Amino acid sequence: MSEELQPVFSIERLYVKDLSLEVPHAPQIFLEQGDPEVDMRVSTGSQKLEDGYYDVDVTVTVTAKLDNERTMF
Repeated sequence: MSEELQPVFSIERLYVKDLSLEVPHAPQIFLEQGDPEVDMRVSTGSQKLEDGYYDVDVTVTVTAKLDNERTMF
């Protein structure tokens, strides 16, 4: 009985390419009461670098609004 070879997956490098935080109505927005509406969007992309190596992008965008109009962040 022979065992099948399983593909090997490993993360070689992990880094933050771009990071941004905007709080347009700070600090006043944090004094207001209410439950924010939070919207989160995730997207991915990839690019082959060389044999067996890929650059994978994960983009996450989170938006929180009070009363569905004033942006918290």
